[in-house]
Amino acid sequence: MMLQAMQLLLLGMSLATAMASLAATTQQNAVNQPEISGVHVKGEVSLSLADFVNQKKFQKRQAYLTEWKNEISPPKLQHRHKASLTAFATQMHHGSRMHQRLPPPIEYIPKIGVGNVTTPTELPPPPPTLNPMTDQQPLDTAIGNAIASSFLAPPTETPPPTQEALNLAYGCPVLLGYPSTLQINAPSGCTTARDGNWTHPQGQQVIKWDETCDIRTSVLPVVTYTLPDGQAFASSRTRFSFFGNTMEILDCGDNLQFTIEEKIYHQTKFTDQAICKRYGSCTGTIFLQYFLRDKLGHVIAETPYVNLFQDEYVIQEPGSGLPIATVQRVGSWSPWEVCPEWGRMWAIKSALAPPGIFANPEGRWPIAIMFNMIILRDADRTKSGMVMPSTCEIINVTIIAFFVLLIIIGVIVSSLLFHHFLYARAKLFFYNIEVNFFPHTMYKPTKYEG
Repeated sequence: MMLQAMQLLLLGMSLATAMASLAATTQQNAVNQPEISGVHVKGEVSLSLADFVNQKKFQKRQAYLTEWKNEISPPKLQHRHKASLTAFATQMHHGSRMHQRLPPPIEYIPKIGVGNVTTPTELPPPPPTLNPMTDQQPLDTAIGNAIASSFLAPPTETPPPTQEALNLAYGCPVLLGYPSTLQINAPSGCTTARDGNWTHPQGQQVIKWDETCDIRTSVLPVVTYTLPDGQAFASSRTRFSFFGNTMEILDCGDNLQFTIEEKIYHQTKFTDQAICKRYGSCTGTIFLQYFLRDKLGHVIAETPYVNLFQDEYVIQEPGSGLPIATVQRVGSWSPWEVCPEWGRMWAIKSALAPPGIFANPEGRWPIAIMFNMIILRDADRTKSGMVMPSTCEIINVTIIAFFVLLIIIGVIVSSLLFHHFLYARAKLFFYNIEVNFFPHTMYKPTKYEG
């Protein structure tokens, strides 16, 4: 700013000096030379050629000084709302001139692709093949193409569905709003039929379970689980085997999803006096343990060693020991009580952050089904820890044994009757067939000849 001010001061001083010299020269020329090189304007002051040149220089310097002041002075804010129509027209005129100076737009040429060449169709086009008539295909290759193409599957009109799409289309219903605390009703024992509900702590029904005894589907009873609206959700059953105790969990389409394995341990050196007094198990201590496996056989949940009819324990993840859920008997009741005055119930409380597939609330139902099977087995369990066959099992096994025995008796009786009444006739009948259709050969007499 100081430098600019000094330059402005020097320029002003030079301009003042030039104006003074120009005035003196003008006055002198007016006295000495009344005409400027023969140029005289009537009613005006006559100037010489030198004065005319100096005047032009002065005007040029004054114009330069005015332009330089405008450049160094701060810009003034323009108020757009006070713009006149003339300024707007001028701006539009300059805008049109700027638009005329722009280069012309480049013409867009689309790329050549499949969409530019082929006509879109609803289904994919078939693979290219030779036409024996129009493509002049030889006869031998036409015959070979007809034979070979008969063994090839034609192209599919639509792509095969993914596994996610199949699960969505044919999948079982999902338990939306699965509660963190679930209550399961144990059978009362008043009747031979056993059923119950899974309920919310406030009493809302989540699942209805029912044990069915149908020899046409299974020798052992099957427990079905249905939603409140009647949709089939899952089922569980005990696998028939002579060794081990294994239960199966199936989805609504009878596809095996999980298996439950039960193990029974008998410790003879120690006896729990409370269990001995309450349940009569005084020959040692009985421990039970359960393992939940997925369809690949991997253990995804297990229980610790549980005493006989233990009131509370934790279901945990194998290896890490992280809790999945806690099961607790609601009230003090025994599984052996028949038709009590109060209801028998268990509560399953899910952990705050269960691991594995149980982190999602909709995936915790296998734990409830596993414990539902434990409740049913505890109702038939003896003081030794073994499970007695239920009424359904006894009836089904009796029916199967009766039919098997009936078949054996029928085979024996039929054999005796055939040997007593039909054996000679059958022997003669087949001998005549041999003689008529298979003539004798020399040196090979028949077995029954002579």
